[in-house]
Amino acid sequence: MRVKNLILILGVIVAYLGIIVYVRISNDRTIEKRYYQVWREDYIKNQSENEQYVNAAGKNKTPFALSEAQGYGMLLAVKAGQKHLGSQTDFQKLDNYYLRHRLSNSNLMSWRQENKKGSLQDNPVSASDGDMMIAQALLEADKVWPGHGYKAQAFKLISDIKKLESNRSAKIITVGNWANKKSHFYNVMRTSDVMPEAFEEFYQATGDHSWIEIKSQMLTYLQQLSSQHKTGLVPDFALISRQKQASPAKANDVATKDDGNYSTNACRVPMLLAASNDKEANNIVKKMLKFFKQKE
Repeated sequence: MRVKNLILILGVIVAYLGIIVYVRISNDRTIEKRYYQVWREDYIKNQSENEQYVNAAGKNKTPFALSEAQGYGMLLAVKAGQKHLGSQTDFQKLDNYYLRHRLSNSNLMSWRQENKKGSLQDNPVSASDGDMMIAQALLEADKVWPGHGYKAQAFKLISDIKKLESNRSAKIITVGNWANKKSHFYNVMRTSDVMPEAFEEFYQATGDHSWIEIKSQMLTYLQQLSSQHKTGLVPDFALISRQKQASPAKANDVATKDDGNYSTNACRVPMLLAASNDKEANNIVKKMLKFFKQKE
């Protein structure tokens, strides 16, 4: 009799724990789905029946689009698709917008589209961070929804990133296609372009080892910048010397008075490093997180 009672009690405990686990998983999924829906409601805009873009202006402001925002949006759509919270149609509409707003004779996306006279007009240059995130999203989309040509698109974009948005001598990704050999900005590195996970994925997809070399060298530059301050914080932009040494940009060297500070670009660095399993990336981000923790 005691054995039967013990079995009954154990059965009740197992059932109870099973219910708790199910409720927890179900609740987490509900929260994720709601967050994705709210994000789409607040930021996704229809350009046409088959095209959507991420409104970088946010709610209640004149809409404009950025390749960085489009890249983030496409990555989010893929993540949602992996968890069956979003659809392939969601992703395809974002992809269609990217395809329509590529630069002439290139697979790079126009950096910015502003509303002029009722339509979004392309800026004639690119931004490397946006292009890399779009390429990442296309590679992941091919795994989630194979057979839609996403991998072929990704290969073309990755090829153009290497051809038009890299400095092969310094082994960095430049800030955009406008920062060419004839430009003062050819040796400028934007710290938010240090995307070790993206470089690893590009190598795995293409077999081109130069992506590992770029990853390694850009992390070395980032480590140099991190070691220059006890906080481990890095600036928005850095200048790379012929001796392959990185130093913070000065105010207004590239874009704003905060070019040499931890600001709107560099604030993305912790997330980008944390996504990688690279040991050097982990060491750099741990130093930054230690500083942040002290400021709680």
